[in-house]
Amino acid sequence: MQQMDTSDVTCHVRTFKAGVLASVGHDLLLRVTRLTLHMVGQPRRLKATFDAQSLVVVCAMKGGQRLTEALSPRDRKEIERNVARQVLRSDAFDEICFVSEPLDAGLPPRVIGDLTLLGLCRPVEGEVQRVGDRLEARVDLDQRNFGIAPFSAMFGALRVRPLVQILVTAPASLFVGARV
Repeated sequence: MQQMDTSDVTCHVRTFKAGVLASVGHDLLLRVTRLTLHMVGQPRRLKATFDAQSLVVVCAMKGGQRLTEALSPRDRKEIERNVARQVLRSDAFDEICFVSEPLDAGLPPRVIGDLTLLGLCRPVEGEVQRVGDRLEARVDLDQRNFGIAPFSAMFGALRVRPLVQILVTAPASLFVGARV
C-alpha cells in the first residue's frame, strides 16, 4: 500500500468573507500540515485523513491574489486558534476523514465519497483534473452540512461565508492501478 503525506500532497482551504464589514476583512488561504492519503480495500478507494489541529494560515487573499503581508503573526495565531477551537472543535474531533467511492474503473472527472467531520459523515463530491504528473481535486464544502456555524465576529458584521473551498493536490502515481 502506497501512503503519502504532506511531503507529497498539499491540502489548502479557502475561506471567503461576508457581512456588512466584509470590506475590512480578508479571504483566507489555510493549509493542512498533517495528512495522509492512501488506497485501501478491494475495490480500491482513496482514504484521506487530515489532522484537524494542523491548519495554519498561509495568507490573506483578495481577488484570488495572495496578500502575504496583510496579516500579522498575532492575527495568524488568533485565526488558527479560532479555526481549531470554534470551527473544527479539534479538541474533541481531532481527525477529518474522507473515503472515496471505488476508483478501480478509473478516475472520473469528479471524485465522490464520504467525509467525516465533527463526528458527522456526509457525502461530498468534487472536480478532479490532471495537471502534468499531479491530480488536483476541488471540493466546495458547505460548513452547515456538518453542523458548523460559519465563524463570525463583531456581532456578525464580519463573517465567513458558509461555502469553503478545499483543494487537494497529489501525485498521479498514487492512483497507479486505478487506471488514471
